Amino acid sequence: MGITSNYGQFKHALDGTLSARKQREKDIVMGVSIQALSDLQVMSPVDTGRFRAGHILTVDQPSGNVPPQKSEGQKGGASSEYTSMARENLSQAESELDRAMAGDRFVVYITNNVEYGIFIENGSYSKDPNAPRALYATVRDRTEQRMNQAIGKI
Repeated sequence: MGITSNYGQFKHALDGTLSARKQREKDIVMGVSIQALSDLQVMSPVDTGRFRAGHILTVDQPSGNVPPQKSEGQKGGASSEYTSMARENLSQAESELDRAMAGDRFVVYITNNVEYGIFIENGSYSKDPNAPRALYATVRDRTEQRMNQAIGKI
């Protein structure tokens, strides 16, 4: 009496299922991380656009980069230079996440080192008293909700 089975076929099917699940997990991390960066950019009050351009996503260590200040001749209004920098930050974030996804563990950081950012975060931005407060806390909470919802779907 004996049992025979095609374990090679079973292993191949299992490998395919695990590979598809890992890809879904990576897609979720990518999507949620990019959405968090985008949320911060959209929610940021804009005078010159420097604070909005200052949100930078990096992997494994926070960024120390700060967007340069506008020159004297560029006063007022959101500058196209900062708008381009914000778009570039989104593009670089996707590349950074793609590179990190090759490994199994990494930490995603979104930082903003513009010197007046803390005043915006604390709600004491004098140029716009109606500017949103606690941008990072709000986006962190949204991101946790998105992650929890996504995990439930895996």
